[in-house]
Amino acid sequence: MNWQERYADRLIGADEAAALVRDGDLIRLQLGPAPASLLNALARRRNELRGVRVLHGASRHVHPWGTGEPGWEDHILFVSDFLTPLTRAALETRRGDFAITDFALGSRVTGGGRRDGWSPDVFMALVSEPDEHGFVSFGYSLWHSKALLRAARLSIAEVGANVLRTRGDNFVHLSEFDRVVRQTDPPTVPPS
Repeated sequence: MNWQERYADRLIGADEAAALVRDGDLIRLQLGPAPASLLNALARRRNELRGVRVLHGASRHVHPWGTGEPGWEDHILFVSDFLTPLTRAALETRRGDFAITDFALGSRVTGGGRRDGWSPDVFMALVSEPDEHGFVSFGYSLWHSKALLRAARLSIAEVGANVLRTRGDNFVHLSEFDRVVRQTDPPTVPPS
């Protein structure tokens, strides 16, 4: 039995997964790799959504709403806690925002009246195909992905065939995700 058959009760299309995002949601992505199929599906919902924020640190993928192109800011706002050439256009045109992140759950952020960025409404992550026991890797995103997964109201995994499987404490069981999407879109890369 392949992983798609084993997790058929959670497996949905990227557009179905994007339809679960609500107005005002905070979406957190793992540090680094981006789930391209999910982001493209979310971009197709642009005019249906209001006030959605996508927080992605150290992105190495182009986000449709992170280019500085006008018209996204009322629908999907790009937020980053790590400045890169890929985030610069959105920040320079004021069509994106910079978040100062303290990298700690349960911080004093909420005490100051701000929203806790560590308790996202939706967590989306690109993960490896599951091994024979159902475990997936977050690839080279070795940092806080597990904490974000477990704190989110809704978690969606995009399973990619070419995601690096690392050693160490970088695995979770695919059943920890509420929904699972098969990667259909290639990762976007910056123009050279």
